[in-house]
Amino acid sequence: MLLRPRCHGHQNVILCHVGCAPSGIFLQVYQRDTEAYLRSKYPGVTNIIYLPPSFSNVVNYLRVDFDNGTFGRSHYHVLLNKEITSYFLNLSGVRFDSLGSDLFPTEDSVEDFCLNFVIEDYIKVTLELLRGGRARRNYLNKLTAAKEQWMIRRQLRLNQERYLGGNSFDVEIKRSCAEFYTEVRKVLGSCPIRWHSIN
Repeated sequence: MLLRPRCHGHQNVILCHVGCAPSGIFLQVYQRDTEAYLRSKYPGVTNIIYLPPSFSNVVNYLRVDFDNGTFGRSHYHVLLNKEITSYFLNLSGVRFDSLGSDLFPTEDSVEDFCLNFVIEDYIKVTLELLRGGRARRNYLNKLTAAKEQWMIRRQLRLNQERYLGGNSFDVEIKRSCAEFYTEVRKVLGSCPIRWHSIN
């Protein structure tokens, strides 16, 4: 009788590939899949970055679905893929696949890490639309205040909803960014740009 191989759990990885730099391919693989196996299955891989279990929600959001041809579907996907890959490549030689990573102990800490990339990129991109030092400083002060208010309101919402359990990262990024745009409208009267997460 043939027995199926025993599943030893999943491992979150980013495969850095020659053809997709500076982004990576986010995957969940079996823990028994060795580095040699991954390099043979995905030729052209330059680096394999092992992520802690707390990245599971984000990896599910960013991973490539080869069967359905699903790649980066929105500005959020493209941005987070590039920023997370770049962040971990700059920490080369450090392995984050062990349980209880000090940097990212929980899924909440990973969500905060990723949302910060999105919000900071929004501020940077919209700031470039302005000319003149005084206008830019004024705008930056207003958006910094909006970001602080957004962080407070988001944390209150998360605390109130804690009993319901966690959302998928897809839902959380949509809600959080919508809340941030609301805060931006309060301080500016309108949003200079609004990115949408399209599935």
